[in-house]
Amino acid sequence: MPKADTFFALHRRGRPLVLANCWDPASARVVERAGFPAVATSSAGMAWALGYADGEDVPPGELFEAIRRIARVTQLPLSADLEAGFGPAPADTVRSVERAIGAGAVGANLEDYDNATHDVVAVDTHVARIRAARERADELGVRFFINARTDVLLHALGDPATRVDAAIERLRAYVA
Repeated sequence: MPKADTFFALHRRGRPLVLANCWDPASARVVERAGFPAVATSSAGMAWALGYADGEDVPPGELFEAIRRIARVTQLPLSADLEAGFGPAPADTVRSVERAIGAGAVGANLEDYDNATHDVVAVDTHVARIRAARERADELGVRFFINARTDVLLHALGDPATRVDAAIERLRAYVA
């Protein structure tokens, strides 16, 4: 819990938290020695380091073992990039969050991009994933930070004239 408390305390309105990404234990130690207050995993970096393409191609067992090795070598709070939760259903996201907690992460990115369709999922679908993950962490009595992410801008989805508004609308729904 102390790492989770530290991680939550680092999120302050008006003071963005800059996280350096790691992909293995050595890079996590570099981040720590560079003076960052927390570290996050990079889905692309971890996938490539494990010999897979980015986009949920890493077998979850390998991913969570890699997260466990990273958490073991750093004293920093660790946030894990769980991509879209490794499955379409809220239960898939819950399983990934449980495994991330078990591996030593105190937070996670959960994105709304679907690699199969190359589009974002419906807002209600991602809200259900976030809600299920939050409820499960609370049931476990674990303080777990969920960074709900939209990939509308990253993947340049939708009408360019309304793209920013679409991203803001999604993020507001995720916060709520």
